[in-house]
Amino acid sequence: IRLKLIDVFERRITLAPAGSRYVALSYVWGQCHVLRSTQSNREQLQQTGALDQLPPAAIVQDAMQLVKSIGERYLWVDSLCICQNDIREKSYYITRMDFIYSQALLTIVAASSTNAMDPLPGVQPNSRFPQRSEKIEGVRLVRRSTGLSDPLLASVYSSRAWTYQELILSKRCLVLMNQEAFLTC
Repeated sequence: IRLKLIDVFERRITLAPAGSRYVALSYVWGQCHVLRSTQSNREQLQQTGALDQLPPAAIVQDAMQLVKSIGERYLWVDSLCICQNDIREKSYYITRMDFIYSQALLTIVAASSTNAMDPLPGVQPNSRFPQRSEKIEGVRLVRRSTGLSDPLLASVYSSRAWTYQELILSKRCLVLMNQEAFLTC
């Protein structure tokens, strides 16, 4: 299937060439009102620089910056890459979530977020909680009080079936949390 993707360099939604590599974003929408693709704005969102004129949610902006910084061009985000008030289009893509997430080069998992206005931890300066470390005889040691998966399992992200599905379907996940980040393959 051909996907509409965010071109992070041209800052617009585009129908990507077949076989294009892309990164997907998995996050909790929450109850906030953020930019979404609709029948009334989808043409505008396809114009170069549209995402400067109509800025997306903070988490999407941070994901765009991260995708650009790792040298990739395309990002898939459900709220912008699926027209939210076009029932046929929405139904079409909802039944293809397995394809969308399994074919992504990487899925960015915003595990600490509770809504789309939360920043993506670690992308912007001071957006991650400081981690205590000690230097002993030239070696920097970091104390961990829990296993890597403990904060993920306790998060709002893990309580949602929709985001759980995205995590399970993805081949590679960059899980970003307030105090840590890890990659699963």
